[in-house]
Amino acid sequence: MLVMSFTWRPLPVLGVALIGLAGNAGPAYSQIPYLGLGQIESPLEEYSVLGRSRPEYDPQGLPLGAFRAYPTLTFGASYDDNVLRTSSDHQGDFVFEASPAIEVRSQWVRHYFALSAGATDYRLARLSSENRTEWDVAAGGRLDVLTGFNLSGAVSYASTFEARTSQDQSGAERPTPYNTSGARAAVSWNPFRFGVQLGAAVQRFEYGNTVLTPAFGGGEQNNHDRDRNVYSSYTTLLYEFSPGYGAFVRPSFEKVVYDLQTGRATGRDSTSHRVDSGVSLLLTRLITGEVYLGYLHYDFEGSNFSDLSGLDYGARLSWYPSELVTVHLNASRTPTATTLSGASVADDRMVEVGADYELLRNVIVQGGLAYSNTRFDGTSRIDEDLSARLGMRYLLNRHLAANFSYARSTRASSESGFGFVDNTVSIALTGRL
Repeated sequence: MLVMSFTWRPLPVLGVALIGLAGNAGPAYSQIPYLGLGQIESPLEEYSVLGRSRPEYDPQGLPLGAFRAYPTLTFGASYDDNVLRTSSDHQGDFVFEASPAIEVRSQWVRHYFALSAGATDYRLARLSSENRTEWDVAAGGRLDVLTGFNLSGAVSYASTFEARTSQDQSGAERPTPYNTSGARAAVSWNPFRFGVQLGAAVQRFEYGNTVLTPAFGGGEQNNHDRDRNVYSSYTTLLYEFSPGYGAFVRPSFEKVVYDLQTGRATGRDSTSHRVDSGVSLLLTRLITGEVYLGYLHYDFEGSNFSDLSGLDYGARLSWYPSELVTVHLNASRTPTATTLSGASVADDRMVEVGADYELLRNVIVQGGLAYSNTRFDGTSRIDEDLSARLGMRYLLNRHLAANFSYARSTRASSESGFGFVDNTVSIALTGRL
């Protein structure tokens, strides 16, 4: 059994709150998260199965003065039995991918800074319409000004495509390209048992045209009416009421502004407010993270769209029952933008549980289940998604790692023709320095 002794510090808990809120406040209308910036703003949890040091298998990286660079190159192959995620006439295909990436991390005693860049090229054996190349860059860090006082921030840019699982891809001949960029900053101050954090974020979305199938009229659909900016801010007030426990209150604000006020964008500009309260945990021998409940309200400018109000909730917890096992729990309610006619937002309620198990020193088994219920506010459509995954990571040596995985996802929709079942088997080999 691993025995760890850590003292309670509000600052890391506020950091957990920042990472969590950045996933809520900034990208609340996005299709993808903030490129993992929560991972590059602060070092990984060293006591988790994936974050724990394994000197005999960890890549050494390349020295760059006060920094260290960690380049990787991954080649993967998979078979997907329903590439287009259709309810009938499933089309299976082999998918080949190549993913170069690099991460540069600081090695300072105080402060932290990291850069990351990566790309993935997808090539299919038969369905060439799904061939694509995605890439992203990100930078983030933390400046420790004084004991208990720090500044943190991150910026990112990604060129990517909408996933076939997106409800907005109905009728698309090929995945729709789009770019997203963002920046966020926060200041944290935690004197004694109290803590306060102020943060702000902005995210930009720009969409390319959607090529439609002949069944939907063919041609290209202009998506400039989906381009938008999302501005958000929040305040977190924390009080440590017992060692390892802190109670917090977190009001937040978000404004969504579309470039155009015509087409599908008409009336979709919105203002939203959330007020959440919960508990942050830093019992490192047992559990870390936060759980919260609150209230949310989305006010849309267009009278043709119904406002959204109700219970807000979330959880981001990591449980360490032993040195060999890490269990993760995530839950959230996240309204997201949608192009579905008559719908103001896609109100997504999600819960996910996963586990990492160290079978051997160099063999890690991973598994997880996820469920989401998406209600398209203003319409009668409801989608339910259930997914399961099982995989194994095999660390051959410092420079090579292999991954094997199986994933199954299903969607049941109240609207006929929008459900699907998909199975994917994958294998990948990663080279590291």
